[in-house]
Amino acid sequence: MQRWLFFIFCIMGSVLMAQPSDIVSIHLSIWKDGAFASANPNVIQASAEVTFKASKSPSQAVLLTKGLAVSNVKLREGRIKGKLKWSQRNDSLFIQLPAGKRSTSTVKIDYQISLTDENNLAYIQKSEDVFALNAMNATTEMGMGIPGMWFPSASGDRFKMKLDITTKADENIGFSGSEEYKVKLPNGLLAHFWKSDKGILPEDFYLIIGTFKEFDAEELEEEFELSTIALKEMKYEKAKRKVMPYISLYGLTEGAISDSEYAIVDSLSAHDFSAYFLNKEDLPTILKEQYQIEAALAFYIENQDFKKASDRHWGAYSKLKGADWTKQIMLKKWKDRDSLTVEHYDKMLVYRVVNYQKSNPKLMAEIPSEQLDTAFVRPLTQSRVLPMVSFSYRYVSGDTALYVKYVQDTAKSNVYAFPVRVIVRSGDMIDTAFKLVDQVSGELKVTFPKVPNLAKVEVGDFFPGTMTDKRPDTYNLFQLSKAESEEEREEALIGLFKTSNPNLFSTALGIAMDDEQARLRVLALDYADNLNAAGQQKLKDTIIALSENDPNAEVRKKAKILVKKYYGLK
Repeated sequence: MQRWLFFIFCIMGSVLMAQPSDIVSIHLSIWKDGAFASANPNVIQASAEVTFKASKSPSQAVLLTKGLAVSNVKLREGRIKGKLKWSQRNDSLFIQLPAGKRSTSTVKIDYQISLTDENNLAYIQKSEDVFALNAMNATTEMGMGIPGMWFPSASGDRFKMKLDITTKADENIGFSGSEEYKVKLPNGLLAHFWKSDKGILPEDFYLIIGTFKEFDAEELEEEFELSTIALKEMKYEKAKRKVMPYISLYGLTEGAISDSEYAIVDSLSAHDFSAYFLNKEDLPTILKEQYQIEAALAFYIENQDFKKASDRHWGAYSKLKGADWTKQIMLKKWKDRDSLTVEHYDKMLVYRVVNYQKSNPKLMAEIPSEQLDTAFVRPLTQSRVLPMVSFSYRYVSGDTALYVKYVQDTAKSNVYAFPVRVIVRSGDMIDTAFKLVDQVSGELKVTFPKVPNLAKVEVGDFFPGTMTDKRPDTYNLFQLSKAESEEEREEALIGLFKTSNPNLFSTALGIAMDDEQARLRVLALDYADNLNAAGQQKLKDTIIALSENDPNAEVRKKAKILVKKYYGLK
């Protein structure tokens, strides 16, 4: 008996896009039998109209199309129609959308579903009176379907679904939702209208078509022998497909984990791993699902020991990404150290102390290793209290010497011993001296024949503490004029931001507000929060221009605040 089936799904959800956008609807039509069906009984002909809410005019849409053989993609926007460029790779469909802003974009996708594809066979059930897709979902809440297998979709997106289906008059359906109403049609056909009662995932979908009077999941389970063992095996296979792409992070291969262990890891991936040392915000280029699975793998490998799992996860990524990436992450952690847990603070501190010693061999040569260990490394790592030291400068012409005064802040820190590098410059004459800071306060004497244009103290890369350098304005002005790198220029400007001279202060802010680095423009606007009246007028045009024209959103936002504060403009 020939049967003509017509499916229409309206799916409210979202899909992976090259640029941010939302799916308004997916109108999916499938013909299994009848005049519009494929001549091949093992192929289902289908098409889907996808409408995107294009608030930012997306240039490309990406849909999951697992095992779907796409044949054509067309633009469907009112009277505007035409073929679109598209490609299908790795079970995904990439559609190039037309340029131009619009409220929505609609595309029509024609494709076929193979009923003999070995990847689909486990999800198709047939008998003389029943045809089913994902029948196992009718008897379990595991959600064991595959996104994109029967209709274009996106993994992890929860959506509402509507189903309109036309069958023979003696047929009913079972669906992952509830029936709204039925309509009798000519030629012995019956139209059913269903909708999901709540948001579902693509893998939760199922559809049963048969001559039963009412759909009964238990009878279906008996007819197709949907045993607990079979369901378990399907769950294992699904978990394996989901987890396996990420096991290489830990040097594992497919056979290193059993099928049941893949299912355990999949289950563990629902845990909250935000307390790992390396959190999702540190890995912005990967999807949340990948982060959760990789974190869960470490958790399982380390027998659910959270600390060891966090360490393994961090170690794996540090090895994968390399030293430069690791350094950048640790710099970020260093800036945010006040918000770290004790455990994470210790990890960051050890990294910094070790690299401080490795990266500064000339400095380390100025302090005996035993003294470095007993008067710096050991007390620092044990107490977790960072060194806090300030430096100031005076030149004595009679002594032809520069005196650098240092003070360690014992109210907030401890007294440590560590080496420093003092750089003195007059014109093209430069001298460098290595000295040791080892008291609460003291002076470091550097013989130098001329009044210096510049002097500064360097504590070395990765110094695990806080250093304040109180240099005269003339030193910072000289460094600004001779700066050979962005770092030197930034250091000089920040020094000038701290001047007590209001005219010099506003001048330095103006220079920084014109800098190419957005970071420095933002910093200048932060310091401009308490300008005097003369400074406000001096920088008025600059601040207003930044609020209106700067390419950086944060700069514009901060400048607008100052415009409103100082000039009363909106």
